[in-house]
Amino acid sequence: MRKLPISLTLYTTTKGHFGCKTNYQHTVKSLSNQISIKEFGSATAHIKISEGEMEGGLEMSEFLSKAGLNILSTEKNWNREGNNHAEGYFQDMMVMMNSESVHKNEFILFLEDDWIINTDKLDFWLSEGVKCLKKNKDILCVRINDEINKDVSRATSINKYIYTQDSDYTIYGPTLTFQPTLMRTRDWYAAVRHINKDWEKVKNQHCELISGYYMHSLFSNSPTPFAFFDPEKINATHIGTEKFAKENL
Repeated sequence: MRKLPISLTLYTTTKGHFGCKTNYQHTVKSLSNQISIKEFGSATAHIKISEGEMEGGLEMSEFLSKAGLNILSTEKNWNREGNNHAEGYFQDMMVMMNSESVHKNEFILFLEDDWIINTDKLDFWLSEGVKCLKKNKDILCVRINDEINKDVSRATSINKYIYTQDSDYTIYGPTLTFQPTLMRTRDWYAAVRHINKDWEKVKNQHCELISGYYMHSLFSNSPTPFAFFDPEKINATHIGTEKFAKENL
């Protein structure tokens, strides 16, 4: 089997979302229906285990291992107050990005446990993303947009599959987000290291804006370095919502 030069990096937690603790299963099952986990150069999940939830962590580990992912974990309590969640999340990312298996591949697919990718040709799209990143050193990522964000009026087509965010794409300008995203392994590794090192300086800023700032300042000379796939042909559904939780509890 031909392997993609991509490390799958999945982030999940025993807390779940709005009381629903099976989001990760929906995400992984959906992903596995679109592409064999074995097609990735490596596949790793990081599980954040909260106090008193070790049994749940073990259950998650068993499911993810059977699905073909290597397991990393951190035991730590967290909440969304005072950016506590963001600080711990970047520490988790450092655990992931310190993994030797992740660095066996030139690229990573960053995936949180509450995003389901919608396409019937995921291997094709990932391959196109890799081609784009290899061709242009100033393009920092290729994102799979949320299905609710299909507007390309403030974006520029760079080929028939991929757009870059224009300077006015958001009120903050073009930036990185934590939707499913293809990036260079070394770029993200360095950015996460810098963010953790500089945490006291940046802790009051939004985690995605911080990520975009470090990626851009470290690795690109382009004013518009953040790309995304054609959202009419591939997009993602956010399932970390209260509505999804009520429907699946």
